[in-house]
Amino acid sequence: MGGRHLWNSGMFVWSVDTILSGLEKYCPTVYSGLIELDDYWGTADEPDHLKRIYTALPNISIDYAVMGKADRVFVVQGTFSWSDVGSWSAVEQFWPRDGDGNAFKGEVIAVDVHNAIVDSSNKLTAIVGINDVIVIDTPDVL
Repeated sequence: MGGRHLWNSGMFVWSVDTILSGLEKYCPTVYSGLIELDDYWGTADEPDHLKRIYTALPNISIDYAVMGKADRVFVVQGTFSWSDVGSWSAVEQFWPRDGDGNAFKGEVIAVDVHNAIVDSSNKLTAIVGINDVIVIDTPDVL
């Protein structure tokens, strides 16, 4: 890239008034839904209305809904390292690999395993005789 570009990391900062104003102007359907929800925050009816209103809103990111159209947008150049971890293979930057190319987090027993990524933060995970796999332990499924 030659250092001539900045990467949008998706971190935005605004006041509530500013983003509501932007939504009202550029994405009125989302704005109307948020305004309607205001009547139900903190009430017993909040969960039902939140589900009803949220599911009716358009599926649009804030980038497309407001940021790409707004006229008062500023970019701040960060002076920190950044990784846009968009795939499991990018994890190797953050989890050290062993001599067999494996990256493990949590309690893992591996026998004859190569190039595996295992996140086993919830329980012991044992893997034997496999290569080029990703194993992720979550509270409800392995």
